[in-house]
Amino acid sequence: VVPPLNFDMVAAGVYRSGHPNERNFEFMRRLGLRSIMYLSAEDYRPHVVQWAESQGVQILHHRLNVNKEPFGEMDEDVVAAALADILDRRNLPVLIHCNKGKYRVGVLAALVRRLQGWSLTSVYSEYERFAGS
Repeated sequence: VVPPLNFDMVAAGVYRSGHPNERNFEFMRRLGLRSIMYLSAEDYRPHVVQWAESQGVQILHHRLNVNKEPFGEMDEDVVAAALADILDRRNLPVLIHCNKGKYRVGVLAALVRRLQGWSLTSVYSEYERFAGS
């Protein structure tokens, strides 16, 4: 049982990672996911879509472009829609991922952390832990 790259728990029922592959399917099945959120402008990989459909897991695809700078701009409407899906308990448990589980996922995780009351210092520290310096 192998977790996806950069897997971690953000909150109860909210997980983050890099793009899952076939080796991760059993791990993901054990999470009892209701949703998988993909943050990328790219089309979703068919093998993951097929697996999700076979498990009754919905795909939430938010076409978010990569941004490697913590103060760089991202499409606010796409980010807001993704955050709304995370906060909608009907979608939980959810695995949020992008390609490597660093930048796009890091932004959404940072927003959840702020809602949890984390300080900006702690949020940036976690972001850097996954993104690297």
